[in-house]
Amino acid sequence: MTSKRLATAKRATPRTAGGAGRRAEVLLDRQVTLAIENGKVVRVLHVSTGAAGTPTRVGSFRVVQKYQKWWSVPFRTWLPWAVQFDGGIAFHEYAPVPNAPASHGCVRNTNTTARWLYDFLRVGSSVKVIAKS
Repeated sequence: MTSKRLATAKRATPRTAGGAGRRAEVLLDRQVTLAIENGKVVRVLHVSTGAAGTPTRVGSFRVVQKYQKWWSVPFRTWLPWAVQFDGGIAFHEYAPVPNAPASHGCVRNTNTTARWLYDFLRVGSSVKVIAKS
């Protein structure tokens, strides 16, 4: 079954128009982030977004800051490879990264992808959070 699906799999495509440069789309219904460069998806990352009581806000944002280690005041923990894009909301490394929304609003990345996304995105990069893809 897996080999048949792989044989007919199609490359992921951006859900929105974006132009040149690097950007990201967070697909809440699929719990993935699309890393996009010059209109082409270069990587699909498994993520976990905000749980029902603390959802990740839908909308268009820009990366405003990047931190190799960001201290979370309310949760009293370090968040490695943080890429802030909506107030106190960021992409960051944090385990676990379940297959469902589980964070307090941030976008959790695995320890194998958080550094990659940190290096990929730039301050000013577009981040679109999309409810239904």
